[in-house]
Amino acid sequence: MKKNSLKWIVSGLVSVLLGIFFAYGSQIGFGNIIDSFTKPELDIQNAEPLYVDFDSKDGKLTSQTDDAYMVYHSVNSYVTKLALSVEAEEQPVDIKIYYSDGGDFSEEKSMQRTFSGKTLTFAIDSYVTDLRIDLGAAKGQTFEVKEVNLETPNILFSRGTLTLAFLLAIGFLFIFAHFILGPKKLYGLVDRHRYWVAAGLIALAVLFELSGSSLGSWGNYISMDNDGLLAGVFRPIRSDEWAVNTPFTMSQFYDGYSSVNSIIRGTLTDVSIVYGQPAFSLTLIFRLFSLGYVLLGTSYGLAFFWYGRLIVLFLVTYEFVKWLTNGNKPYAVLGSILITFAPIVQWWFAINGLVEMLIAMQLSLLFLDKYIKTDNSKKRAWYFVVILLCAGNFILTFYPSWMVPMAYIILAFAAWIIIENWSILKFKKIDVLNIVWMTVIFAAAIGYIFYSSKDTIDAVMNTVYPGSRLVTGGGFELENLWGGFANLFFPFREYTDIHNASEQAFFFDLFPLGILLSLFYMFKSRKKDTLMIILIGLSVFFLIWMCVGYPEIIAKLTMLNRSQPRRSYLAFGLINIFLLLRVLALSKIKIKPIWGIAAAGIYAAVAVFINKKLYQVFLDSPVLLVIIFVVAFVSGFLVISMNNKSKIVAVVIGSVVLISGISVNPLQQSTDAVETMEIGKELKNIQKEDEGKWIVEGMGLPMNNFLLMFGLPTINSTNVYPNLDLWEKIDTEKKYEEAYNRYAHIVINAVSNDNPEKGVFEVLWPDLFSVNLTLDDLKLMDVKYIFTVNDVASIPEFEKEVEFLYISDDGFRVYKIIGD
Repeated sequence: MKKNSLKWIVSGLVSVLLGIFFAYGSQIGFGNIIDSFTKPELDIQNAEPLYVDFDSKDGKLTSQTDDAYMVYHSVNSYVTKLALSVEAEEQPVDIKIYYSDGGDFSEEKSMQRTFSGKTLTFAIDSYVTDLRIDLGAAKGQTFEVKEVNLETPNILFSRGTLTLAFLLAIGFLFIFAHFILGPKKLYGLVDRHRYWVAAGLIALAVLFELSGSSLGSWGNYISMDNDGLLAGVFRPIRSDEWAVNTPFTMSQFYDGYSSVNSIIRGTLTDVSIVYGQPAFSLTLIFRLFSLGYVLLGTSYGLAFFWYGRLIVLFLVTYEFVKWLTNGNKPYAVLGSILITFAPIVQWWFAINGLVEMLIAMQLSLLFLDKYIKTDNSKKRAWYFVVILLCAGNFILTFYPSWMVPMAYIILAFAAWIIIENWSILKFKKIDVLNIVWMTVIFAAAIGYIFYSSKDTIDAVMNTVYPGSRLVTGGGFELENLWGGFANLFFPFREYTDIHNASEQAFFFDLFPLGILLSLFYMFKSRKKDTLMIILIGLSVFFLIWMCVGYPEIIAKLTMLNRSQPRRSYLAFGLINIFLLLRVLALSKIKIKPIWGIAAAGIYAAVAVFINKKLYQVFLDSPVLLVIIFVVAFVSGFLVISMNNKSKIVAVVIGSVVLISGISVNPLQQSTDAVETMEIGKELKNIQKEDEGKWIVEGMGLPMNNFLLMFGLPTINSTNVYPNLDLWEKIDTEKKYEEAYNRYAHIVINAVSNDNPEKGVFEVLWPDLFSVNLTLDDLKLMDVKYIFTVNDVASIPEFEKEVEFLYISDDGFRVYKIIGD
């Protein structure tokens, strides 16, 4: 006992030290750790910089070329902010800084601001060894540097470093526990107390305000004091999360979490259906993961929303796959990883209700099985309540492209459960009565929600995009079904290499091994597995839809006309995983290693060939192709010849997918990165003094949603459904209705009355249009404030009727329309 106690103490201390070391190193760079303790920091206020191409006279600097700058060497400190105060004869003028953490100066570590007579602030948030300041960009410009000040906190004791150190320490302690307790005992304890472990992890995430949001991507467009990044990288490509959904949710805080938001679109907007937002309404019963927002606010709510869903999905999938595989725990863990950390799930994690659908589907089927297998009416009543809650959650995701194919999986499993349990399927009168009255209440609740949003639903269904989008299938290339191998590398390469990682994301389902092994198992064992037969039939049904398509009448009858082939893949990939895990757990047939090696070799060769063809630019390295071959070969051999070694199969394949999956989204702490912005404070003060509607001029996504995060009603924020009454004030003849009757990000351009393009709407992308508006148009739309990077006062009609209020360090301006 004492020996184990000593081991725990030593392991705890080592874990803390390792946690601090790796957390600190991740913040300042591991190569700078020794220097941060041994090299003195530069007293920059008293230091004399090196002037390059500047003539210094009487305290003033005059540039001798168009590339004059000043350099401070040996800064040797973590810098959060640089405050620069200068006097310039010409204004405005651009000022650019470069900072280095030991290497050369580069554009990747640079920032540019527009100087307009006040102190400039640059949020650096990096360890800095050398600093370069470029003043102006033309010969003959004169400056007087008043102050150069660096904010250099002790990053070792910052909130972010200590949080990351704590989390890493827990991770290291868990690793040490394998040696103290032994893997079998450790995982036995985790399994027995898994619900408490899950609750503890969720509580920890909420306490530290952790999420996987790419909210810090706003730093690419506007300066931030601290992006909140603890680990990983932000994913700018996930703009529908950080630039649409999260700003929408943040606006709900300012609107009191109402189901009808007055900030989005600058008018009353129903947020209970499309992009379902947290709200004090009946929908909250079915959207339990939104509770964090309404009870705890934005930052804690985002943490609960993100990691609550992640952990619950993992746990529910574990229970579902364990049931599917007749209690095989290693394959249950593998299934949880293959689904929860799948590329398609992680790249789409925050929007369109994908996670909620997966949870609702699996949980409802588990409870349906429990319902049928018990004759206890009280338990049945509670089970049916859970099923109805899952049904409501599934329905309110309101994303038919995924809902329709997922519904087929639910029906397939439900049919199998009923067939398997037909002999014991009995109902008491009280059971029937409970089903009836509960269903009536459920139908009334859902009916009320949909009736309340009837106009919204009608507006969405009647849009040009996406409402009128009806498909008949086909066009999905069969080779995409092997794309899961290259998906594993998406988090580690520039997203520009593959255009859009989200759209290219699939499951790591080892297609078509699940189908082939299931057929081989049934043929060899002469046993018919009803579920395998149903799932194989359903996979063929989806495969035909995706690759060939169905006649329009069949597409409509099956409702697949609401699901694009690429979206339908979600169900197809899930089926492959379920088939693979079930056959691995049930099959007792041993395939000789020599045949397994041969089959795995062929499978790996095919995987490499197809993935190279799919991602020619992305897979430009022979090393990557070799890795794909090895991963495909090892995975193929394991599932073909070692199905009886479930722990080995689960550890090897699960580790690969887990490492890739957890690398997709960053580890982000709190929403302070946005909420503490200086520009946000200024904008809120302007609105507080004189409330009014805003437009974002000359800019599209993401800036058109920027103001929402501070509670400012913005007319051209993303219109999840069109504001036809507004646009018809401009387009009185409805000439451009097809352009604005859509889900859209909107670019408003201010133009003069004599501009021949005034009043013109133009579709730039299916979900993007621009419109050119005059001052009279803006007045007609009841616009009071213009947020822009342009000098709209230079437009003749605007000159005397707008008042300049504010300009930020980034050059964003605010004008107020003051004319009648």
